Amino acid sequence: MSDNFLKENELNKILNTLLETNYGLFYRRKYTINENTPVKINAKSFGVIKNVLDKEFINMNMDEIHKIDNKGAYIINIDKYTIIFKKKLEKKDLELDDNTLLINFENKKIEKNNCFNSEQLLFNLSKHKYVPYIELVENIENIETSKIAKIKITDPLVKFYGFNKSDICKIVYKSNKINNMNLYFNYRIII
Repeated sequence: MSDNFLKENELNKILNTLLETNYGLFYRRKYTINENTPVKINAKSFGVIKNVLDKEFINMNMDEIHKIDNKGAYIINIDKYTIIFKKKLEKKDLELDDNTLLINFENKKIEKNNCFNSEQLLFNLSKHKYVPYIELVENIENIETSKIAKIKITDPLVKFYGFNKSDICKIVYKSNKINNMNLYFNYRIII
């Protein structure tokens, strides 16, 4: 590929943010993968997830990844899921199914739930010590939806978890550092 916009350290950080067990976007969205799920990059097999999460593995194979030309994009297939890395976006690129993630390297702001700017994924925000735990509320019978606060769908944490408009989420703040107890939580409706 003549325009190698994807650098090895960025690829490693983004793949960790997406695929890391217990913390990655795939785990948080409850996608069905594990460390032994096969990975293909631009239709070439690169082993399993635990291989591509290893920084040394990516460093050793980056030249091989760049050799596979796919018209300005890197396409990673993991089971039934697809991750597309693109430098230049076109309107048709934004027509995605639920199993596809688009990662943009142009710094364009995209409002879609499965589209991310590459900079958003260089650090896993769900691992930051000040970011609260958030979960989708399935049983909303005892919650008066007209009285709860709102949160925008563009909120980085809401987007990371892949929640949809009109979903209700529970945000848990850990405010007792000594006992690590959940002392405070609230509900939000996503708008």
